[in-house]
Amino acid sequence: MKTKIFTFIIASALVLSLTGCQNNTDKDPDGAVTDNTSSSDGLEPIGDVTAADGVEKTPETVQKTAYELVEDVMTANALKYEGGEVTDADKKYGSVDKAYYELEDGGIINVTSYKSVDDAKAFAGYYGEDGSHFTSDDETMIIDYIYPIHLWRYDNYIISYASPTAEELQDLNIAFGVEFAGAGSRYYSPEFVSDIEDALAAAGYDYESEWCDELQQLYMYSPERMCRISVSNGDQLFVSRYKDEATAMDHAARFSPDGKAYTGLGGHGATTIQFGRAFPPHFFRKGSVVVEYVSENCELMGVLESVYGKQFAGDKSNTPASRTELSFSAEYIRTDCFDFDVELPQYAIIRSVDDLNRFYTDYNGVLDLESRETVYADSTIGWLDRSEKYDDEWFKENDLLLVVLSEGSGSNRHEVTSVTRDSISGTKVSIKRIVPESGTCDMAEWTIFIEINSKVINPLEIVDIEIAE
Repeated sequence: MKTKIFTFIIASALVLSLTGCQNNTDKDPDGAVTDNTSSSDGLEPIGDVTAADGVEKTPETVQKTAYELVEDVMTANALKYEGGEVTDADKKYGSVDKAYYELEDGGIINVTSYKSVDDAKAFAGYYGEDGSHFTSDDETMIIDYIYPIHLWRYDNYIISYASPTAEELQDLNIAFGVEFAGAGSRYYSPEFVSDIEDALAAAGYDYESEWCDELQQLYMYSPERMCRISVSNGDQLFVSRYKDEATAMDHAARFSPDGKAYTGLGGHGATTIQFGRAFPPHFFRKGSVVVEYVSENCELMGVLESVYGKQFAGDKSNTPASRTELSFSAEYIRTDCFDFDVELPQYAIIRSVDDLNRFYTDYNGVLDLESRETVYADSTIGWLDRSEKYDDEWFKENDLLLVVLSEGSGSNRHEVTSVTRDSISGTKVSIKRIVPESGTCDMAEWTIFIEINSKVINPLEIVDIEIAE
């Protein structure tokens, strides 16, 4: 006889519709760029921002010069740069001085100060929308930049930024508002997407990369940088770089094997979300980079696998399952039930001391979860006695699976025979019921403490528990 198990609800389940992250940058019907970027990385926008006029300093916001704000961006990104070389600038347009900052990727930031805000506004008005055309009263120039250009006005300063990767674009937008002219977010090709861009180009695809931010934290961790790549076949890739590989690994481990659910909504480790995507999702990781790919025809799977290896989560309808035996330890504690309306068996995945305490608070009184001073022949130590061994350090490396069973005889026992995992259905626990030839007539409930290394059990998945005689 085989029995399937229900689940203790110890985490909130939310159903969200997710088609990918939202880019903060929108375009109005006239092609102008507007931006709702919120500050991050300790960089605060100064004053009111408009695309036409740039940033105005008010008495409350007179804090830093444009030079200082640029150097803040460099410091926040841990970049080496040559800065502070001030040169005389052309006085024709009211400029006073100019400093340049040479970046590690070959890019350059120039900061030019003007005698007044009006002079800076006048100079900004000479540029065309893409930043490559300059038209004043007596001359018109087409400027051939080596890299796409980005231009901001901040008070009486003009800031220009040219880079092959636009890696610092997001932080400069935070510091100075939306650029008044230039390539905008439509040009963003940071180093962490160069390998997939090269692979797409080699496979014959055209693409366009742009930076994007989530409007709010969705997953457990927010990426340091996020890039959306729109491919000529109509597919999109969302490429996220996290602060280090350990963070990316933990983030990846929070997806269910099929990629349809995630534990850690908004940074809350016990909250699970179910994604409502229109097409099957696919997730890849390499180092600190995680890629999300949602597609109807999965045309780019080969390209993605050539760069990132096999997906760690996602639709595997055409992938054969490979089941792996996991090491585990199990202990069986008698925890009689006082509520006959509770439907057993059930289970709960415990990932922290807080989870364990919450289980005790929610179910003590329903189950006998207290200490047990006297251990009789037909009983065991108490649930509380057994749970004392777990602390925050233990949960850093392990997960605890609690399986609660009911037996018609206190003589019946159990043995966890295997814990296995495959790439499609996730973790499976097999339990054997041991029934003696003769036994007592009393009812008995048991909680099995199953310890599993958290590096091999997906922290959110629904565990398939099978009980057989």
